Amino acid sequence: MAAYAETTTLVDKQRLEPGGLSICTFTVNLTNYNSTLAAITDITDHFQTNGIKTVICDSVSDEGYWQIWVSASNAFKAFKAAATEQDDDTDHGQFNAIVIGYIKQ
Repeated sequence: MAAYAETTTLVDKQRLEPGGLSICTFTVNLTNYNSTLAAITDITDHFQTNGIKTVICDSVSDEGYWQIWVSASNAFKAFKAAATEQDDDTDHGQFNAIVIGYIKQ
């Protein structure tokens, strides 16, 4: 079983208030899904510790799979059908994510 692998690119970052609340948009390409999950530091490194408040992502990837953000793991969990987790070592595909939270100063 190969490791969870992804490429995440910051598309835009907009600060909403002086206290650091911001909206960031990312493109995520989850090239090798693994159910053990791994923190996506390309997202979390932009935010304060526990600073991510919500993550909204495309409902379906370009490969036709679903994904949700798991705050406890700071990673996306992938599904191939309703409530059926995607198989390990699968190319999940690309999707967009909007992250709202407190960025690092």
